[in-house]
Amino acid sequence: MKNIVQTETLNSLQQRILEAKQAVVNGELSPIVYFMEINKMDWKTLAAYMNSFVFLIKRHQKPSVFNKLKPKTLAKYAEIFDISVEELTQFNGK
Repeated sequence: MKNIVQTETLNSLQQRILEAKQAVVNGELSPIVYFMEINKMDWKTLAAYMNSFVFLIKRHQKPSVFNKLKPKTLAKYAEIFDISVEELTQFNGK
């Protein structure tokens, strides 16, 4: 029973990652959502790491808002996700 639950949880997580990746590639969401899923974070956790409010962090999921983020904010996201700023801003889904 325990293995079944673990397998289902991993499958669900993998599905969420794939959906986030596709939404980023389609221009529907910013890469923040994909990296948040990869790192198994929710909005509240990410907001805590960013020392910000959840509603502000959620705004960054919109590509139009994400594309206007300051370098300092992008650098903080990259540090939290343990990636480079280039990986964050040049995300192409590969």
